[in-house]
Amino acid sequence: MLVEYFLPTLLPFWALPPVLFLIYSLFLVIYRLYFHPLARFPGRRLAAITLWYEFYHDAIRRGKYTFEIKAMHEEFGIVACPSYGGGCWCANKGGLDAGPIVRINPHELHINDPDYYDYFFNLKLDKWGWFTRQFGNSKSTQSTPRHDIHRMRRGALAPFFTRAKVLQLENVIKDKTEMLCARLSGYRKVNNDKRHIGEELEPTCLGIAYHCLTTEVVTQYSWGRSYDCLDDPTFKEDWFFMLRGLAEVGHIGRQFGWFLPLMESLPVWLAGLINKNAKDSAVFRRGLVDQVQEVKKAPRDQFIGKSHPTIFHELDNSSLPECEKTSSRLSQEGLLVLFAGFETTANAMAVTTYHLLRNPNKLARVRAELEGVMRGRDGEVVGWVELEKLEYFSAVITEGLRMATGVSSRLPRLAPEQGLKFREWEIPPGVRLDHSFAPFALAKSRGQKGYESD
Repeated sequence: MLVEYFLPTLLPFWALPPVLFLIYSLFLVIYRLYFHPLARFPGRRLAAITLWYEFYHDAIRRGKYTFEIKAMHEEFGIVACPSYGGGCWCANKGGLDAGPIVRINPHELHINDPDYYDYFFNLKLDKWGWFTRQFGNSKSTQSTPRHDIHRMRRGALAPFFTRAKVLQLENVIKDKTEMLCARLSGYRKVNNDKRHIGEELEPTCLGIAYHCLTTEVVTQYSWGRSYDCLDDPTFKEDWFFMLRGLAEVGHIGRQFGWFLPLMESLPVWLAGLINKNAKDSAVFRRGLVDQVQEVKKAPRDQFIGKSHPTIFHELDNSSLPECEKTSSRLSQEGLLVLFAGFETTANAMAVTTYHLLRNPNKLARVRAELEGVMRGRDGEVVGWVELEKLEYFSAVITEGLRMATGVSSRLPRLAPEQGLKFREWEIPPGVRLDHSFAPFALAKSRGQKGYESD
């Protein structure tokens, strides 16, 4: 009664909302630090208080929160503590093992334990909707929160990436690779001419060139057409940076759920007033919808007899429910397939190339093995069935894939109703839980998996 009597006289009406907000924030901080189900788990207090801590490191510092999580594991170690089931946490000032579990935001725990990896990702858990909304494609397989729907959508895509299906695509891969090799040979000839006359040599960005190659392959496989990236004098460099920009803006889309839907709803001319990347992104997304509509309008027999299947023609004629084959959903699936196909593969190729160039003895060994199988073929391209039998070449590819770490972001899931147990830790139901092994244990995995130095 006293508060109701004095508050209106002590505060003007306009000051009431901010005061109430401050009171609410104070109680929220106290709750998250001392009474929240995750309060007993180790972690930085600022991370436990607010999601803005993560936003700062990801959006402002551009994707650095992964490394902050790594630092948290190193910062908090585990020591003996009988009062807490055999283990408790404290600041790691040396001599302690890195903490295997830390609280990285108010709602989420992160585990760093290679032995727990397979168990965790074999559980039938839903994804965290707050995290999956970051790319604005909530209808795609990757961004589907519910496990049962995700399983249905993934089941429809998975057959297109079996060994047999990829072998059907071998001629496309060969043709596109020969186009890239021709471009690189042209650059080498130009630089040789410049070297003879003493001019400055012109470097070629193999990372962008590889992205062009993988984009050409995946779009040909998806739609039966390509974007002609390999014919472009600059390897469509602007287009590559636009796609990278789509990934980076996900940090904003995660924190502000309305941001990406708003950007997608903008007309092209208005997006162009923001910047060139925004305009290119709007054109690109609308182009995906147009391609799906072309697929839907095309007669089924138009694609019968092709040397390889096309993903979205097959999906449109699959047994999926009709609600799963709308232009909107399939266009979002198209964005997912494009990103998954061009980014991860090109990155693995770039990382492998880098390490081979950095280790000339290993590069020479790979070349010698390849020259051996190509000798006497008079320029004939060797197929994958023969190449995969080359022991050292296959080992280099495997090591390149390991070093490239296809997904460096975490993939949080929701703990089931019965909760989970990790070592001595009891994880409450509904908690957001993640295990991203690749970014942290890359160096360790070499010894754990028995890789030889050569």
